Amino acid sequence: MLDADIALMPFIIRNKQDIARFIQLLDNVAKTLYSQKESRAVQRASFARIAKTKQRFQLERFVSKPVTWWIDEAEENQDINEPQSLRRKGNQLKKALSKASVSVLYGKSYLPLTSRRFLTLMPDAARCLAFENALLTRFANNEKALSHFQFACLPMVELPSISLVKKLINDTDVLVVGDITPRHATYELGGLDSVQNLKHRATQTQLHTFMKEVMGYAKARGKTVVFAPLRMPYVAMSMQPYADIAIATHSYVIEKNSTAENDVTLAKGRAQALLVVTSEVLNALAKVIVGEIQGQGRSPVTLTQSN
Repeated sequence: MLDADIALMPFIIRNKQDIARFIQLLDNVAKTLYSQKESRAVQRASFARIAKTKQRFQLERFVSKPVTWWIDEAEENQDINEPQSLRRKGNQLKKALSKASVSVLYGKSYLPLTSRRFLTLMPDAARCLAFENALLTRFANNEKALSHFQFACLPMVELPSISLVKKLINDTDVLVVGDITPRHATYELGGLDSVQNLKHRATQTQLHTFMKEVMGYAKARGKTVVFAPLRMPYVAMSMQPYADIAIATHSYVIEKNSTAENDVTLAKGRAQALLVVTSEVLNALAKVIVGEIQGQGRSPVTLTQSN
């Protein structure tokens, strides 16, 4: 049997009880290692291998630099205009991964959509804003298309009025329904939904029942229905009788940024911070819908496509 040096994964510490459990963990590890000579010999051999590896790759050079160097390095890596900054490279990687992973599960023959009247149902308010931003960006350079652009989005943290949704469906051409299954945690919502909505947050079963009703209503009235599983794509098959198109993104990540802009309505020329919510995965979803790109991703599970 080959020897192996195992690195323990990070231990989450959020309260005093976690600290106590961490101390107990260290005690248990120490007792196991020193309970017999064989354990101590294995530990010493492991230390020797680790030290040799560090010397081989000169790892000390990464921690031997002065603090000022690390500060300068951090500032450069945050500069989005610096071609070699980690932040810029990270943004480029996010765009590439999002574009490569978006997958048309069924309904490819319906794409691209030329309509400019959209009603969207998203898991929360933050993803409503991010998808609106994504669609607006698609039409921003086309004044004619932008002038005909009509968009409304309702978050589904607390289920909206079914009568309101049906009324909005009657006045739109395309219904886009975003789904996160399993349901994402409260801290992942984005912080833009009211406390009252959170108190009445819909269950996964309630969400899927609601989606089927509104998608079925829209499809029966000749509207184009797009179902977008943002997490796991498995639910797409159960939604196929109610949707024309299913597009999986395999991610539901969003980013929130505050942009300070002058607001003439504020007294004494103070600046107001405007919240901008974006998402590379929702950008990719919007691009596929309007035909800017084709979905090149592949589903990790086998799904029977209707066309």
